Amino acid sequence: MNIIAKIKRVRQDTGGSVLLLSGTMMFLVVIAVLLNGDMNRGVYERIAAQNAVDAAAETAALWEARGCNLLQHLNNLHYDGNKILFIAESASLTGCAAAIIAVPVAIAAHIWPPALAAANAAAVATCTLCTPAPYIDEGQEYFATAINKCQQLAQNLFPLLTLGYANSVAGEAGADDLTQVIPEYLGSLMDAGGVHWDGLDAVSSAMGFLPSAVDVHAVPLTLIGDDKFFEFGVKTQEGEGLPWKTPDWWNTMAQTVYPAAKAECQLPGFDFSSIFNSIMGDDRGDKWGWKDKYYRGNPGYMTWVAGKLTQDEVAGLGRLRWLYSDSTSGIEDSEKNHLYEKETLNPEGIKLKVPAFLALASSQVEGDPVVSQTDNVNAEGKIIAVYMPLPSYKNPTRGDKLLIYH
Repeated sequence: MNIIAKIKRVRQDTGGSVLLLSGTMMFLVVIAVLLNGDMNRGVYERIAAQNAVDAAAETAALWEARGCNLLQHLNNLHYDGNKILFIAESASLTGCAAAIIAVPVAIAAHIWPPALAAANAAAVATCTLCTPAPYIDEGQEYFATAINKCQQLAQNLFPLLTLGYANSVAGEAGADDLTQVIPEYLGSLMDAGGVHWDGLDAVSSAMGFLPSAVDVHAVPLTLIGDDKFFEFGVKTQEGEGLPWKTPDWWNTMAQTVYPAAKAECQLPGFDFSSIFNSIMGDDRGDKWGWKDKYYRGNPGYMTWVAGKLTQDEVAGLGRLRWLYSDSTSGIEDSEKNHLYEKETLNPEGIKLKVPAFLALASSQVEGDPVVSQTDNVNAEGKIIAVYMPLPSYKNPTRGDKLLIYH
């Protein structure tokens, strides 16, 4: 076979062409699989951010509900204590009213000795019953003050517990430090819009080195309620009706009956007056009446935010190089030959990244009622739809539909 025939046969031979095509296709398939890995990682990071903020919102609602239930329990304790004290004070003032009559009868019984013993016993009993009336009234004031201080402590403490536990749970669920996530998230938004700010890297670096006792994994955007930011939204309110507070006519009666009974029990003609002189020789009966404050209301919803940092691509595709090099262009090969162009916003210099994510979740403390003048204690927390409060909307109420976040 001459050389010309061999050359013609080689030109006509198609062996190996399928292998070349298969190799090319395999390369493209591998690239597609790796890109799909980046997309899967992006989806995973987004789900992780949402799960973390959901956990934070649900934990916040749980601790708010616990705080509301504690306030309601203290309301109930206050109410039950008032019932007992009101019954005791009523019985004591009844004794005062009886003493106004019993003491003169005991004095008059000296004229008829057979009735003296019974009359003295009745006078002693009624005066003894009357004696603690102002102390019961004052004791009720101390009791109410102590309960209110406990409620005030709970109102101040539970928002801190809410914030601390929500932040901790978000971190355990995978949320990253927001002081680093937020600059990266803003940078990705600016990048998507074709805007670049050279100072963003400096801000991100500065926030990353901020001294802090704990990482900030989740924070509440706002708490919609009747009180200030991040308070329970419950207020103190004077009670209505017995035994929440004593009416004016009761106070007037006490101010009249007790001093009259005190004067009767100290009459010189009453043989047992010396027993009461040391006990009743004060001015405790000058002030009467209860104007107790109870906690009422319910928190509004809280919207929380958590996020995930920018992640490197799965297989480092951005560092693949082209098969050519142009050293005369004045650009370093390490920059020129990357598969993807250099992106100045990313500190790694590679454009292909799994972006940072921010996620929102809202929670609400529900119950009928939450904190009120009843015996019910059934506040419970739950996740609700996310509502973004409008700055111009100053007095929202439960159920109001504000700007909805999607």
